[in-house]
Amino acid sequence: MFSKKELRPKLRKVCANLMTQPQITERLNRSLVRFLQTYPSAHWVIAGYAALDSEFDPLPALKAHCPQAKLALPVVQYDSKILIFKELTPQCRLAPNRYQILEPISTAILRPQIILIPCLGYDNAGHRLGYGGGFYDTTLRMMDPRPLSVGIALGATQIPDFPLDPWDWPLDIILNEWGIAKE
Repeated sequence: MFSKKELRPKLRKVCANLMTQPQITERLNRSLVRFLQTYPSAHWVIAGYAALDSEFDPLPALKAHCPQAKLALPVVQYDSKILIFKELTPQCRLAPNRYQILEPISTAILRPQIILIPCLGYDNAGHRLGYGGGFYDTTLRMMDPRPLSVGIALGATQIPDFPLDPWDWPLDIILNEWGIAKE
């Protein structure tokens, strides 16, 4: 079994190679749209993420298929290692954080009912392998009630198992380019 540290660069290469293929992006988009259509978006707060490098960008699908929902993006709170979620509006300014991820600057803090989370990899039980900061795990553990956590991943990054830490929480759903991989 590979360590998380060993898996991350391998999975980044897989993602970088696959995300250059337009059909993969289109399939992921279709999977996300099908998922979004099962949830009434009126009066919901849905947190997406600002895609970085070879991550799938969920924002076009969210904007097109959830016009009644309020959209939010995560903002890193470095001292507490948690994320807060700020409203994403057409007028809001975005600025890169220390990881070069775009965050809303001066909009309202929202509490999402659904959080979309980028995954480098995942296992059969829905555990997410992320980038190693622990921000999503810490945030989800502290939220009560816990929002629906939806990982966005590539099928090729499913791993039979990888070492889990005590703070690793399984996500509620994992979506990949083929649909729902874990529910």
